Amino acid sequence: MRADCKRTPTGTSVIDLHGTWQFKNSNGSIKGHGTVPGCIHTDLIATKKIDNPYYGYNDVNYRWIAFDNWTYVREFTVSKGFIQSKNIELVCYGLDTVASVAINNKVVGTTTNMFYRYVFDVKHALRTGKNTIAIKFTSAVTYAASQSMAYKDDIPPDCPPAIQHGECHRNFIRKEPCSFSWDWGPAFITQGIWRDIQLQGYNSPIIRDVKISPLYNKGKKEWTLNTTVVFYSSSNFKGTGKLTISIKPKLKIAQQTWTVSLSKYPYVLNVVTKINGNVNRWWPIGYGNQSMYTLKAQFQIDGHAQPTTSITRRFGFRTTKLLQPKLKKGYGFFFEINDVPIFLKGANWIPADSFESRVTPTVIRNLLQSAIDANMNVVRNWGGGIYQHEAFYDIADELGLLVWEELKYACSMYPVDSKFLNSIKNEITYQVRRLHHHPSIFVWGGNNENEVAIAQNWYGTDKNPSLYKKNYVELYIKTIRPIVLSEDLSRPFLSSSPSNGVQSEKDDWLATNPQDPYYGDVHYYNYSSDIWKTSSYPTPRFASEYGFQSYPSFEALSQVSEPSDWKFNSSFMEHRQHHPQGTAQLLQQMNLHFTLPSSNTSKKSFEDYIFLTQIVQAVGYTVETEHYRRRRSLLDSSNKGMTMGALYWQLNSIWPAPSWSSLEYGGRWKMLQYYAAKFFAPVTLSIYEDQDIIHVFGMNDYQSSFHGLGLMTLRTWSSMKPLHAWNLTVNLKPLSSVSLDINLHIISPVELLGDCGDCSNRLKCVITLQLYDNHHRPVGAASSLYLSAFKHPELLKNPKLKVTVKSKSASSTYKIMIKSSAIAPFTWLSSGSIRGRFSDNGYLTSDATTFIEFYAWQNITMKMLQKNLKVMSLYDAYN
Repeated sequence: MRADCKRTPTGTSVIDLHGTWQFKNSNGSIKGHGTVPGCIHTDLIATKKIDNPYYGYNDVNYRWIAFDNWTYVREFTVSKGFIQSKNIELVCYGLDTVASVAINNKVVGTTTNMFYRYVFDVKHALRTGKNTIAIKFTSAVTYAASQSMAYKDDIPPDCPPAIQHGECHRNFIRKEPCSFSWDWGPAFITQGIWRDIQLQGYNSPIIRDVKISPLYNKGKKEWTLNTTVVFYSSSNFKGTGKLTISIKPKLKIAQQTWTVSLSKYPYVLNVVTKINGNVNRWWPIGYGNQSMYTLKAQFQIDGHAQPTTSITRRFGFRTTKLLQPKLKKGYGFFFEINDVPIFLKGANWIPADSFESRVTPTVIRNLLQSAIDANMNVVRNWGGGIYQHEAFYDIADELGLLVWEELKYACSMYPVDSKFLNSIKNEITYQVRRLHHHPSIFVWGGNNENEVAIAQNWYGTDKNPSLYKKNYVELYIKTIRPIVLSEDLSRPFLSSSPSNGVQSEKDDWLATNPQDPYYGDVHYYNYSSDIWKTSSYPTPRFASEYGFQSYPSFEALSQVSEPSDWKFNSSFMEHRQHHPQGTAQLLQQMNLHFTLPSSNTSKKSFEDYIFLTQIVQAVGYTVETEHYRRRRSLLDSSNKGMTMGALYWQLNSIWPAPSWSSLEYGGRWKMLQYYAAKFFAPVTLSIYEDQDIIHVFGMNDYQSSFHGLGLMTLRTWSSMKPLHAWNLTVNLKPLSSVSLDINLHIISPVELLGDCGDCSNRLKCVITLQLYDNHHRPVGAASSLYLSAFKHPELLKNPKLKVTVKSKSASSTYKIMIKSSAIAPFTWLSSGSIRGRFSDNGYLTSDATTFIEFYAWQNITMKMLQKNLKVMSLYDAYN
């Protein structure tokens, strides 16, 4: 059963309207059979009326689709028994976006919000036997433009930058903002029935929604369960009955049954009961089990022998708090889950596809599992996308992956007329009720970057600052915030990100500098400084966005381009580059650290450019993320630090193009994703150089102490044999970071290299650092400190890398052996067309033989894998 249909209350007879519909454009010249749920683009693909929208320049070539108006029609049969139901409602879980709905030529409702579940009384429009439903969609582009033109004030931004090839006025329609284009994605402004749709018939009131708020009293050491039940009926039923709450696995509840008197609808009933005894809490990954319970709310009308309606939801017992303690300067900013301060490690999630019907539970699981496999404990569902599918939150609950759920307002000012605000009130109420029961969601965010946009005059708001500040407060503080806080007693609400948190509130919700490192969270992007240097980065309380671009793999780009496009600066690649100066920034960073390919005309040179962009990104994110993790327990001399979160931009991609992502479109791991698994490891060592001093830090996210040993090794590029090694005693307290400099005696590279005759020049050497536990077992992967840029290719010896599939150790796990005759920086394995990932990649090969595992995401044989496997290193990019 599809996710939305699983939420259908019992006590209803249902006619599902998913499946085959007929579609046509406004003049009837394009017709075909479509699939619901879906959208017009996927239906045009399926009927072969258009090719792959992601191919070449088709994001612009197929823009005509968004400007047309599309109609979906189908017939359905209504039985005599169904039509005799006292209440018959059409439940639309997702219409995209502006539409008129008619049954048998009678208009039963209109829609203007993609994010709202519309429920229409349609009993009067139905007849026994064959019926016809028609949903006429209006172009979101033309609708948004008309709304903007009719509005009394200028509400910026009007249009995206020209480099994005997008469309205008996304802020005048309640639709996925990034579908109008973004600096990492195309403009595919869809239309269609994007979520389930069904007719529901019933004779007595039904429970349509239920909210579950487990609240913990720390002083009394007891749980209270606040349950809100929402009854619906389109007929005027008046009467009494009994509401019963039960939980599985079974818990002792102080009160299970309540007498309810129904008269007006929707009728919202809140009941409170204590839990007697202990419960198993839900924990984020790495901190405990992900224990879940099932609550069933059922209602039985007096005089009836059986319950007349019921609804179930899965939920978890856990607490979440945002703490902002006063410090010497500013305030702290961190989250506690079940009273444990959690360093949040993760990335920002964007829509996984321009066409959401292609984002199946399998796709979602693959992406979220990749986050877990990279040692992440959180994703931020960014405000420019969508409220995610049910499967997203179900899987996050199961995996223990925390979700920062941002409401869908991003990088824009918005109108605040009554029509728009009423739509928003409905949207927020519905979405909070829909998602409320998921323990993975730990905070609500009001918007993305709109406070800082006003503060820094991104869109010319300084021309009328009082208007835009007033509108901001009206929308987020006076409208959205009260709804969220009244609907959800169990989570904090952040007005914006970035923001100064409690200080922004003191500043009437609009700080002068919402990026102040002494408060709240920051978004930090630095495209001009050397991103491999720690000094390029701030020391905030929390970093919720940061990053730098790279290119996706050749395998990904070659699927959507022609051989003539395979040049770093081709027209195609420039068309895909939606970030202003993005290509120049990539070249600048590559030039700082590498010798660029001498040619830009061959397939190999194109692949080498791609390879170098991924190295630049992976190392840059490592430097920045480890900097934030090191500052977890420390304040510097200017009272900066106590950093408690690192969420880089961004986890996934929406199409094959340059982006900040660590996962390509389709889920393939870039080099960054492999590096994330290392820099987010729960216990790890961080080595870096700052002002000619080598420093080593230890970070421990566990709730227990860690004791072990760090082995630091110095090698030359010309030999695998270590020149020198140092042992570091590692004692890490729980939930902490600590400097190990005292063990290293604060040594400079000059002093270090001076002791090693064969390594007297920084250009010739590399340092590696491996952590071991008390049983001398390696903990995580080794980290590397490169003492100079890779500007001298002649110093690298040919490693003559060879890769062999040795065995199949599990149903989808393959053991791979890599042979090398020399040190090989950035050893990179690829599996060609075979989907899967490696246990490590992009690493420094320092041993003659290395074993790596490959985890296949499809059915393959050893022979198939061997045929597709390739290995290279920086030496191969230079030669």
